[in-house]
Amino acid sequence: MGQILKSRYDVNEMSKNVDFIHSETREIENLSTLLEYLLKPSSKDMIISGGTVRERSTPSMNVDIDPILAFIKSSGKFIQAGSILGPVSIANGGAQDRLDTLEVRYKETTFDTQQRAYKDPATGDISYQDFDTKARYEMEAQVIQGTEGAGVAPNHTAGWIKLAEIFVEAGENVSILDADIKNCTAGKDGETTANWTAETDATFRLESLSDVKTKFRAKHKEDGDHGDDVVKDQHVDWGTGAEQVDGDLIPIGTAINNTTVGDNPATTKIRAMLQKLADAVNLPIGTILMFDANRPSGGGSPGGASGAWQDNVTMFGWYACIAGNSDHGCPDMVDRFVMGKVVAGTGSIGGNNSHAITINELPSHNHGGSTGDQNVSHTHTGGSHSHNINYGPVGGSYYAIERFINKNWIVQSGMIEASNIGTLSTYTGNHAHSISAQGGGNAMDLRSANYTAIYIRKCA
Repeated sequence: MGQILKSRYDVNEMSKNVDFIHSETREIENLSTLLEYLLKPSSKDMIISGGTVRERSTPSMNVDIDPILAFIKSSGKFIQAGSILGPVSIANGGAQDRLDTLEVRYKETTFDTQQRAYKDPATGDISYQDFDTKARYEMEAQVIQGTEGAGVAPNHTAGWIKLAEIFVEAGENVSILDADIKNCTAGKDGETTANWTAETDATFRLESLSDVKTKFRAKHKEDGDHGDDVVKDQHVDWGTGAEQVDGDLIPIGTAINNTTVGDNPATTKIRAMLQKLADAVNLPIGTILMFDANRPSGGGSPGGASGAWQDNVTMFGWYACIAGNSDHGCPDMVDRFVMGKVVAGTGSIGGNNSHAITINELPSHNHGGSTGDQNVSHTHTGGSHSHNINYGPVGGSYYAIERFINKNWIVQSGMIEASNIGTLSTYTGNHAHSISAQGGGNAMDLRSANYTAIYIRKCA
């Protein structure tokens, strides 16, 4: 960091031009040094005051820059312009959207040319030359054109300070509006400008001391204390300790959990804040949720620090869905699941936890079985049936008889009287097959694996 220096002259000394040049240069460098000390330890370029980029009074593809005082950290130079700089030209839009970067820097311009005499120190000869006798320190602006379709503005140039990013819509050739200009909004070193796409923390805005004072006094009393309506959450030590602020005891002039906690009227801002909070968490009457009162929270009682569920206490206006709360509009949800339904109409109770099936609910099916060997003496009782046996002549005076022996039909032949030729009558008889019954007829549990919790309903 530089030092504060100046030129020194002695009495009756014949000064040279280098003495004057040094003196002029030191004035600017000393001011830059002072600013650098004042703004230390900032590491980024800073806008001390002004420097806002705006659309022109008659919108066009040009913009203006407000009067500015800024400091470029990389070069150690300051920028000052006491009047609006403009117009600054923006190139027309191309085939795709584009983001440009607008930047400025310190510039020295000489002027007021006059004739001056020069003496050669070696020969003593006198010559005359035209010379710019004055210099002004100005602000120079330029726009770095971005890449179409990239969605990112180009980085700024070293030794310049970035003021804004400018959005140029595809095909735009009429005007750049304030909505297209993304000015620096970062308020301190290291903070970012949210709507910048590149080098978001390259520049921050440090308002002038008068602006800072104006803003400070707008929110503070004459003695420097906070105004009545500007205490912020980060300024309050919330808690239940002896030196902390217990939020449940703050008088806000309204009722909480059906208990009035104070009679001091709340300010409009607090009321608005509470209303926004209520709107954010507002659930309609009839909302049904679940509450877990089974598991401790942090080693305490079941249901967390407040213990098991308490109607209208654990949550104001909420009641457990049990038979005893039917007068609050709560259905009895004990041992029940929730099933979806159409929007219209009220809820209904249905279903069972267990059920014994009936014959009509069984699918059609068969039962297999066997009657045993035919050589074993047995009887059949039950449905009618018959066995048909045919017999007849088999050539000449011989006849054949079909018999069912050893599970097969066989033919036996022999001599039979002609008078015996005919058909054996069919015989029928009732018989039954007995199959042992199985099953206990008990009801079966229809519920799947589950975890129990309390249904609660918002009733007020």
